[in-house]
Order: sequence, then structure tokens, then C-alpha cells
Amino acid sequence: MPVFRRRRRGNAVLPRTGKLCAANGELDVALEHLFQGSALNAVDAKGRVSVPSFLRSVIERRGDSRTIVLAKHDTFACLSAYDPAYAALKHAKLERLLEKEETSPDAQLEYQQRNLMAFAATEEVPYDPSGRIVLPPMMRRKGELQELALFLGTGETFQISKITALSGLCGYRDRSSDRRLAFCVSKTIQYQRSQPLTAARDNQ
Repeated sequence: MPVFRRRRRGNAVLPRTGKLCAANGELDVALEHLFQGSALNAVDAKGRVSVPSFLRSVIERRGDSRTIVLAKHDTFACLSAYDPAYAALKHAKLERLLEKEETSPDAQLEYQQRNLMAFAATEEVPYDPSGRIVLPPMMRRKGELQELALFLGTGETFQISKITALSGLCGYRDRSSDRRLAFCVSKTIQYQRSQPLTAARDNQ
């Protein structure tokens, strides 16, 4: 079962996932289980791909649902993925941001826009006992995923990234799967660093 904590601010009670801790005189939350590690998996013609076991174990420690939520990453040209329980934490962050901006006349409108971006264009995808999912066509297009998918743990969430656009990959001939993975991770980091921060948003 996920560990939920609630923090009261004003009249609002916000559900959060994780452990309570003190920060700047306030109670805040740190997630108990974080997504870490990387893996390179094949995507077949039907969009089937296996979610690595080290990512599934975090999902299952956070909650009972063997499901991942997919969304277009808000900065990079890839997919962002997380467990359903994390959605409550994501919503709480938006609530918190609204509280900080409540004096702005446009705060409510911006809050609604952020909620639409965060929740409207997402899809929940279950995985089978072997860890395999079927990528929805829209998400596959948004992530530009073709024959390979690079899974990258990023703490609270994880990314599913394309690698076909990375220069030099097609010519990489090292037979070691570990070295190939390290090469792909390195190239992905370089690729993301080179992208304008607005590029992914403009392509949504």
C-alpha cells in the first residue's frame, strides 16, 4: 500500500505520498521510493515494450496498481512516466504553486491550464506479469519511439526516451550490452542538454 500523509494549509488538506520532513519551518514530504537506473529495451511493431523490473518494483512499492501513467515530458522530447499514486503528489504541487501565486489576478486561470497540461493528456497503461506494456499510438508518436526505448530513472518519475535521433548510435558496434547502454545514456543526456527548453512544449 502507498504511504499517504496529509498536510493542512489553510482550509485545504492535501494528500501526499511519502514521509513527512521539516523544511524551512514547514512540514514537507519526501518520497520513500525513487526511480533509479537505466535500461534499453526493444519496441516491437505493435508498440509492445517491457518496463524494466527495477522500475516496476518501485511502482509496486508505492501502490497496489500494476499500472503506469504516461505523459509527454514538459521539457524534453520524450515521455514522462510514473505510478498512479504519484498523481496525487503532482496535484498537490500545483495546489502549492497556486497558493504562492494567489495574489496574481491570473492565478486561477494559470492553475487550470497547468492542471490540463498535467492530467488531460495522460494515459494509464497496465503491464502484464512479464512487465510488458503496449504503448498507446498517441504516446508513441509524442515520444517519437521507434525500435528502441531508453528507460531512465529520474527520481520521482522516469523517462522513456527515443535514441534513434542520437548521432553515432547507428554506427556503434560494441558488443557489450552494458557499454551500449552507457553510450545511449550519455548520448541522451548530451541530446537533452542541447535542446532549447521551449522546444518540447512547442511540439505538444
